[in-house]
Parts: sequence; C-alpha cells; structure tokens
Amino acid sequence: MKKLMNEVRNYIDSNNMVRNDFAIKIGVSNTTLGNGLNGKFEMKFDVFLKLLNEVYDNQREIRLKIKKFAMKCTSDLNVKKALFYCQAAGEYDTIQYLIRKYKENEKLQKYIEVYELFNKRNRNEARGQELIDLVNKLTKIEDIDRQVLIELLLTVCMYDHGNYSAMLPHADNARNALPKVKNKFIKQCVELYFYERQAYIQLLNNNVSESRRIANKVVESSFNALITKATALCCIGESYIFSGEILKAEKYILESISLLKEVSSAQKTRKYKSFHTTLAFLYIEYNFNIDKIDFTAIDKAEIAFFEAKFGDQNIAIKLLDELLEENGKLTGFQWYYYAYARPEKRTEYLNNALLELAKNGNIYYMQAIREALTKEQVS
Repeated sequence: MKKLMNEVRNYIDSNNMVRNDFAIKIGVSNTTLGNGLNGKFEMKFDVFLKLLNEVYDNQREIRLKIKKFAMKCTSDLNVKKALFYCQAAGEYDTIQYLIRKYKENEKLQKYIEVYELFNKRNRNEARGQELIDLVNKLTKIEDIDRQVLIELLLTVCMYDHGNYSAMLPHADNARNALPKVKNKFIKQCVELYFYERQAYIQLLNNNVSESRRIANKVVESSFNALITKATALCCIGESYIFSGEILKAEKYILESISLLKEVSSAQKTRKYKSFHTTLAFLYIEYNFNIDKIDFTAIDKAEIAFFEAKFGDQNIAIKLLDELLEENGKLTGFQWYYYAYARPEKRTEYLNNALLELAKNGNIYYMQAIREALTKEQVS
C-alpha cells in the first residue's frame, strides 16, 4: 500500500500540483490527505477514488490504481466498499481475489458469500435456476446491505431464467431497501446497479422512453463503473431494435461492446457473450452485416437462428433440439427461431413463442412475433 501511495504522492509533487486544492475538492482536510499519502493511515476507499479522478486524466491508470488499492486495503469497511465498487465496475477478478483473501473474515463473510454467487454469474460459471437454488440456501441475516445485494442478484437470476415478470418483486424489494442503506458510497454503487436493472425492466415492459431515460442516467453518471455503463448502452441499443432505427441500435450495442473491452478479462464475462448475442440477433433479424457476426461469442440459440434463416435448417433443428433436451423447454426466442427452421410448423411455433414471451412478461420482444404472425396470415 505504501508503494501505491508513494506513486500517487510523487506524481502530484513532480507535476507541481497543489495538495491543498485536491483536499478541498475531495472534501478532506490537508492533514488527512497528507497522512493518507504518507501512509500514516489507510485512506478511505471512496476518498482515494475521488483523489485519483482529480489527479489523473488517464482512465486506464485510474482503474489500475483503484484495483491495486482494492487488493491491498485492510480495513473491513474499505474491503466492503471495494466489493460493492468492483461489482458495479466489472472488476470481477478483483472480487475473486477479495473472496479468497477474506472468506474467513467474520465481519465480511456475510457479504463475501453473496459476492461469491454474484461472481459465479459474472464469470459465466452459473446462471438462472442453478444460481437461484444457491441463493435460496443462504442463511437469512438481518443486514440491509446484504439484503439489497441478494434482491439484485435474484433480479438478474430471474432475467437469466427468462422469467421477466418474476424480476419485478425482487426489484421492488431492492428499491424499498435502498433508502435504508446508510453508507453513502455503498448506496451509490448499488443504486447505479439498480438503475441498470430498472432500465431493462422498463424495456421488457415496452416502456421504451422510460427505459432510455433511466439507461442514459446510468451512462451519464460521473461514477466510474464501466460494466454497468456498458450494460446501459446495450439496453439503449436494444430499445431501437424495433423502432425502424436499426443503425442506431447497432451503434449503441457496438459502443457497449467497445466499453466492455476496457474491463479486465472481459471475454470471460457473461456480459461479453450477451452483448454479442444481442448484436447477432439484430443482424440476423434484419439481414444485414451478417459477415460481422462473431460466432465464437454468441449463444447456441442465435447460431441456430442464423442457420435457420441463412444456412442449414437441419443444423438449426439439431441445435434447438439440444437446447430442449438440456433445459426441458424452449424459450420464446428459441420457439421464434424454430419457426424459421420448420416452415411447415411456422404458425404453430410462432404462437408458442408468443405464449412463452407473454407468460414471462417480455412484452417488448413480443413485437417481433406479432409482426411475423401478421406476415404469415397475409401470405
């Protein structure tokens, strides 16, 4: 830690920056800042974040130093703040390091065990029902910060499971618990993550304008949370898929992928695959830029969608049958793709798709199915 503080202090001094100015800007006394930089005590995580944003222009340098601080800090509150920040920022490797380091810490254990499950999803190791079962095994503890985390985790579990209606009660529980979070910095971290989820809830309810408003609020936030902002950008992109502005949809989704690549180990994350899959859906649905699809980075279902429309329908059927066997059912999207693979059953499978999406509360994507059914009836 002392080496890190020396680096920051030496950078400030060698560039003739005035420490007192920084102290005023980040809301601490000059003595407190000096003692922190000199290693006399451990600076608060959020104060260090503010300082870096004032001192450095290079965002990569800032993220690297935040990561170092998170891995070296020792106070329980700083470690807790680091965990909440790293989830919002997408620093999943750092979360994993902190899980290993503090797993036996009695004061932090109740947060560590939730982040252990969060990171299974972050790192694409577990999703949906598997993760829901693990969450349900957690011991019930009266702790508002942990409660918000669990509700947000269950919200994304329901999203992964394709049960969008079931997201709502958990999102509402998180919303009701948020005002009770006492630490301002931790509250800021979970609020940003909550808004990102809320943007998707509004989108799936087909409240497109409200979804964009919330997502833009996340994107424009001064809080340096790359993965949360990247997800909000992808949400904005999705909101244009059925608006007749497919190039605008592409623009935002490409921006989200570009921003995600700045996150450490981005290609190992679930988000990387999700964003590429959404982009592939856009290209396949509207038959443009097919050559730009990265087939190594998309889900099996969307590979089947491509084969059904432009390749070998037998391959599409095989892939979708595999998904049916693996999961015991097909999602609304997968029935939609199956309708292209089996033209003779097109109307039946489109109705199956519509039923599944309606049952799970995905009103937004029902538009594509309704349009396909209308075309089928006309033809």
